Amino acid sequence: MSGPAVSGPAGGAVAEMAAAYVDFKRSMGAVYARGAQYLRRFGAYCAERGHGRVTRKACEGFVALVDAGRVGADHSWLCYLRGFAHWARLRGDPEAWAFPVGYSPRGARPEVYLLAAAEVEAFFAAAADLDCGKPWAWQAKAFFGMMCACGLRPGEARRLARGDVDARARTVLVRDSKGPVSRLLPLTDEVAAMLEACDAANNRVWPDRSAFFASSSGGPVGAGRVPELFNQIWRAAGLRVPSREPRPHAYSFRHRFACANIERWAQEGQDAAAMLPYLARYMGHASPESTVYYLHISPDYLRLRAAESPASASLLPKAGFGG
Repeated sequence: MSGPAVSGPAGGAVAEMAAAYVDFKRSMGAVYARGAQYLRRFGAYCAERGHGRVTRKACEGFVALVDAGRVGADHSWLCYLRGFAHWARLRGDPEAWAFPVGYSPRGARPEVYLLAAAEVEAFFAAAADLDCGKPWAWQAKAFFGMMCACGLRPGEARRLARGDVDARARTVLVRDSKGPVSRLLPLTDEVAAMLEACDAANNRVWPDRSAFFASSSGGPVGAGRVPELFNQIWRAAGLRVPSREPRPHAYSFRHRFACANIERWAQEGQDAAAMLPYLARYMGHASPESTVYYLHISPDYLRLRAAESPASASLLPKAGFGG
C-alpha cells in the first residue's frame, strides 16, 4: 500500500512518531525492515483517516485493511504495532492503545494440522523429484527442509539473505523476526549439506542474487508462491487433502517441529513444560503463550507426559526431518 499524502497535522502526528520509533529501533542495532514497512503503512493509514493518536479504532481498522477479508490472515506483524504503542506512551501519547499479547482479530486460534511422520517422508520424496523447472526442481527440498528442520515460519525462510546461511559453520541467522529479535540457529550436517547444494545450484544461474532462495526470475520468493508449491508437492506425493479444516500447509512444518520436540522431551523423561523457554527462544516466539499452546495440541505429549525430571541432554531441539 503506497502512502497517501498527509491530510493534516492530526493524521501526520502518528506517521511522524512512527518514523521516530523506527529510527530509535535502528539506533539500538535492529535491522527492523519488516517493522518499518508496517509502521509506514500504519502512519499513512492514520494520515488518510485523520487519526491523530494511536487508538484502538485506528489499530483495528488498520488490521482489517491489511487482512483484506482473508480468512486466517497472518497476524505475526502485530508485535510491531504493539511495540510502537508502548513506546508512544513514553513519547507524548500516554493513552496509546496496544494490542494485548495473544490478541486475535478473528477470535480463537484455528485448529492446526499435525503432520504424521509418513506424510513428511512422502512429501520430501516428492519434493526431491519435483518436475517444475528452475529453481524449484533443486530448491524445493531445501526450502521446506529448512522449515521442517528448524521450525521456521514461511516468511522467515523466504527472507533469508545469502549471507544468513553459513553451511560450513552449520548455522542460519534469522533476522528481525517476530518480537522482533534475530536468532542464530544450528544446522545438522544433513540440512547444511542440502542448503550448500541448493546455494551452489542457484549460484550457477544467478551469481549476483541477494536472497538465499530464489524465485524463477532470480529475485526473492513471493509469499503466494510458497502455498502454491506446497500444495503441488502434497498432491504429487499422493497425500490426502482433507475436505475441510484443518488442512495441511507450509506452516504445518513449524507445528510439527514444536510438537516433535515436546514429545521427544516427554519420551526422554524430561519436564517438557520446563523446557519451553528454550523452545520459545529457538522458534522466535514473542510471548510464552505461543509456546505453551503446543502443550495442548500435542496428542503424544498428553499421553506420554512424564514425572518432572532435571533438564539434561540437549537444550536445543534436534533439527531433522524426523522431528
